[in-house]
Amino acid sequence: MRISRYPIILGVISLLSVSATGLLWGIVRKTQLDDSSRQLVLDTTQVIFTNWAADSLVENAHSSFQEVMSVQTLSSYISNAQSLGSLDRMESISGSSVMSLNPFSSSQITANYEIQLTFGANSAMVISDLIYENDRWQFTAFRIQADLLTL
Repeated sequence: MRISRYPIILGVISLLSVSATGLLWGIVRKTQLDDSSRQLVLDTTQVIFTNWAADSLVENAHSSFQEVMSVQTLSSYISNAQSLGSLDRMESISGSSVMSLNPFSSSQITANYEIQLTFGANSAMVISDLIYENDRWQFTAFRIQADLLTL
């Protein structure tokens, strides 16, 4: 009795096609999540250091962040950073989202970014951590590091 190789070859090709499609989906999804998380961090940072208000951060804060920092504490934290002076420019941003490329993975999607800022003669770094939950990015941490600040 001879077994035809055709069903085996067809099965292997089908499996490879499904795997390649899944990987491609993961790559496209990661690119989209990188872009959206990066834009949220840039927009929020710009608003915070232009208006010296924590409103945009509060609106996009995850419940775990709100448990650690109340709105009043966060507003005070941002207000204290005014001693840096006026924001001149955002020098650079580094970071990205962290996710599985497997479309069937249920692991949490997170992102981490560092932004270098210039305030006249002063400089600072903002470190942001986010989580993707309920179809949107939310901040889980927002830290300002600067020599001039004691926060």
